[in-house]
Amino acid sequence: STTLSVTATGSAPLSYQWYQDGSLLGGATSSSLTIDPVGAADAGVYTVEVTNACGTATSAGATLTVLTAPNITSQPGNDTVCVGGLTMLSVTATGSAPLSYQWYQDGSLLGGATSSSLTIDPVDAADAGVYTVDVTNVCGTSTSAGATLTVLTAPSITTQPIDITVCEGEAAQFGALAMGSPPLTYQWFHNGALLSGETTDQLLLATTTLVDAGAYHVVVTNSCGSVTSAMPSLTVNSGLACDCNGNGTADSVDISMGTSADNNNDNIPDECQNLFLRGEVNNDGTYDVSDPVVLLIYLFEGGSLSCLDSADVNDDGAVNLADVASLLGVLFSGATAPPAPFASCGSDPTADTLTCDSYAGCPGV
Repeated sequence: STTLSVTATGSAPLSYQWYQDGSLLGGATSSSLTIDPVGAADAGVYTVEVTNACGTATSAGATLTVLTAPNITSQPGNDTVCVGGLTMLSVTATGSAPLSYQWYQDGSLLGGATSSSLTIDPVDAADAGVYTVDVTNVCGTSTSAGATLTVLTAPSITTQPIDITVCEGEAAQFGALAMGSPPLTYQWFHNGALLSGETTDQLLLATTTLVDAGAYHVVVTNSCGSVTSAMPSLTVNSGLACDCNGNGTADSVDISMGTSADNNNDNIPDECQNLFLRGEVNNDGTYDVSDPVVLLIYLFEGGSLSCLDSADVNDDGAVNLADVASLLGVLFSGATAPPAPFASCGSDPTADTLTCDSYAGCPGV
């Protein structure tokens, strides 16, 4: 509100009449003029005439300037950006100058962010959040609506596929684990040629032939880009490659002849043993929460596991609660992947007393 007033002398009675920009204001006939509330239309030059029987005196003009509080006419908009990209949030506001601006991320003041627009270049994962801006002048402050900035990450491969050696007719399975903003898509290649329909994180060759030998890799893609895996080799041996001495049995003689490896020192060529996936306890070929559940049931309720090697997640030669903790860490906390074979089927490279009598998670093996 505002009050304009005048003081005059002269023989009574004195009468008063107020004017705005020369226009008579009806009912404004006292020595003071109060306007409450003040509106934008009230701005102007005010005068008052004081009259008695002897004449009229007109006051000097009093200018009333009316200021307006900030009003946001265009709100900042949501944006989705990949790490390393650029984003610009902006606001449009009206109101009496000068207008000042202050940006916030998730309610925290951003130092130096004091213009009508906010540019972030390059964008980092920590920049994700809800952004608001306060617009202020002498009449008050107006706060914008929140604008959500979503930051996406490009794919990265956390577990690479590894080399595999099989006998002709056996199965071979490559696998890769990747992280990045979903959805992630996969595409496998053999000797550089695209494998139609092979678009998951696992590549299963159920029955290998000699033409399947060669180099394999997978390309993982999302909206922020793509990444190419390592290029492991598949070696396919013709016939019973692990029976070097031709006696129809894979035994220590074959190992001594140098053709077959025996990394776990059990006198059985590695390629002739049951292959498995470390940590994939329930033998269904996928890593999920059911694996630690099956392992807990085995530890506390008894029973048997057909492949104890797969339950030895930390590869210490024993199956216990440490393996449960390791597996949960991999599944839910991004912990370091267990020792091989993980993500791709293989035999146990470590000498221990654990066995793998049968394993269904590596079909055809």
